[in-house]
Amino acid sequence: MHGIEPLQPSQPFWPWRADESPLNDLDDAESDTELEGPEELPEEVLEQLEKVAPPPEPIPDPGPL
Repeated sequence: MHGIEPLQPSQPFWPWRADESPLNDLDDAESDTELEGPEELPEEVLEQLEKVAPPPEPIPDPGPL
């Protein structure tokens, strides 16, 4: 049995992942989120940016320590 050796691939083969690549995912993500200029922001985002934050609540007096 010296001539028979089991074939072991260096990496497991998953046919359903053959076309997937992390680089392709990054390219798609960049193209979906790129904006050409500030005029392309949705109106909801601009409205949220124009709102003024309320003043912080006053800190209650801790009393005698």
